Amino acid sequence: MSKTRLPLPRRLPREINSKARNRSLARIHAALSLALYDQDEMLKSEAEAREAIRLDPSLPRAYDILWQIEALKGNLTEAARIIEIEYRLDPLNPGSIQNLGMMYFIRGREAEAYEHWMRTIGKAPFETNVAMTQCYLSKGNLAEAWKSLRLAEELRPGEVLVLFLRGYLEALEGNRDQALAYAKSIRRLEVGEDSIQFIGYIHYALGDLDSFFRYLENAMEKHALDAINLIYNPLFENARTDPRYGRLITNLRARLWPMKDSASQSAP
Repeated sequence: MSKTRLPLPRRLPREINSKARNRSLARIHAALSLALYDQDEMLKSEAEAREAIRLDPSLPRAYDILWQIEALKGNLTEAARIIEIEYRLDPLNPGSIQNLGMMYFIRGREAEAYEHWMRTIGKAPFETNVAMTQCYLSKGNLAEAWKSLRLAEELRPGEVLVLFLRGYLEALEGNRDQALAYAKSIRRLEVGEDSIQFIGYIHYALGDLDSFFRYLENAMEKHALDAINLIYNPLFENARTDPRYGRLITNLRARLWPMKDSASQSAP
């Protein structure tokens, strides 16, 4: 039995073609922005992210890059505004859920952070429990930190973030050998250069600031330093009074914005 086939138009209306082309171009610009971000080319990365948003204001990944750039520049209010846009566009994205909660937390809006995570934990259980572990740690609530960490570990045992947080907690509880054993476990994971900073974080919890800064400087040289975490995460508050922290951030921002006046890029 033959089917009646309706004739298809040879071309879509011009406005539909234009929107589709813009969306495709926006994705390309967003991908370029991410690649440049990973190579610490912040000026070029920001330009690509803004062009992606101009072409397609509904593209979440472009906002994800842009909020991080604004945070690195010290513009935390603008970073918060952008990450809220990203979350509205993609409320099921685990990274957006985690990062929005952390943004609330580091800006002193702790009640909103926990309320947000309780509302969204079913959508991003691992990321939420990792974030809550860090927040409990920053408050010195080790019992609640262990509870959240164990929930995360049930979902992804052996994950580098789980090993780091286990090592951090063991260090705070005075279990040096166990903490260093987790650092060795991280080193054995084949996760590339990203493992360097996590080992440094464990040394920080052990009170070994010499090793902490040595690992972070190494991570920076290899383009593997999560600078936003270092600058804003309340876990590292004590390190920020060390002169080496100021030098590290100054050197980092000189790499990220080589044409900028370093005075305008001072650490928050």
